[in-house]
Amino acid sequence: MNINIMSIFVIGIIEIVLSIPLILEKVPPNWLYGFRTRKTVRGGEKTWYEANKFAGKSLSVAGILTALGGGVLLWMEPMITSQALERA
Repeated sequence: MNINIMSIFVIGIIEIVLSIPLILEKVPPNWLYGFRTRKTVRGGEKTWYEANKFAGKSLSVAGILTALGGGVLLWMEPMITSQALERA
C-alpha cells in the first residue's frame, strides 16, 4: 500500500472531521480555528456562525471528494502497479 495514496485518503477524513464543529456552530469566534477574516471576527456572532457554517459545508464537500479520490486510488493501486511491472 502506497503511503502517499493513503495520506490523500486520510487528509480527506481529517477535513470532514474538522468541518463538523463548524457546521454545527460549536466553534465560538476566535483567532485560531474557523473561517477568520476581519469581517467574521469583528462582525458579531451571527456573522461568524453564518460564515463558518458555509465554510464547514464547503470543507466537508472537499473532504468527501478528497477521501473518495484517495479511496479510488487505493483501490486501483494494485492494478496500476501490476500494469507497470508488466511493461518493465
